[in-house]
Amino acid sequence: MDEANLKGRDPETLLGRDPNYVSLKVLQSIEAPTCVQVRQFLWDEIGMKGLFSGTSITEPDDGSIGVLEYLVPNMSIADIPGCAVMDLAI
Repeated sequence: MDEANLKGRDPETLLGRDPNYVSLKVLQSIEAPTCVQVRQFLWDEIGMKGLFSGTSITEPDDGSIGVLEYLVPNMSIADIPGCAVMDLAI
């Protein structure tokens, strides 16, 4: 997955420079994508790399429990409706 991802995609055709790269255009063209193709898409286009497990908790290689996983659009905190920010004493 990493090898295909590192080759990237052509900005004009939106196709990967590696046949295993799965862009949105490629994923949409597959009638019944496999789990591997969807995982490659998440890696290539969304940026969910090796620690992503899809279980809501990352899975480090050492077997420890990782941090929570979140998938949200990138935006300014000021643009999140109802968002409140407070200092916490930790």
